[in-house]
Amino acid sequence: MPTADDLYAWATPAFMPGAIWDHTWVTNYDNRLVNYLSIAEVVAADDEYWFCWGSYHTRGGAPAHSDGFLGSMPGNVGLAR
Repeated sequence: MPTADDLYAWATPAFMPGAIWDHTWVTNYDNRLVNYLSIAEVVAADDEYWFCWGSYHTRGGAPAHSDGFLGSMPGNVGLAR
């Protein structure tokens, strides 16, 4: 049975002409502390990165959130998978 893990939500500006929204994604690691350079590094470390209609981002960052961190909550990684 999977155990509870903290899940982290992140944002970075959507780079599309005229876009006024942010691209968001979720990880089970704090990317302010751990900086994987590729999704392959995330997988090799047995961590999780849930894409949300976009590309892999090593870090977040948006005008309202300089480090991109939106928040974290306990979650179930097994269920999220």
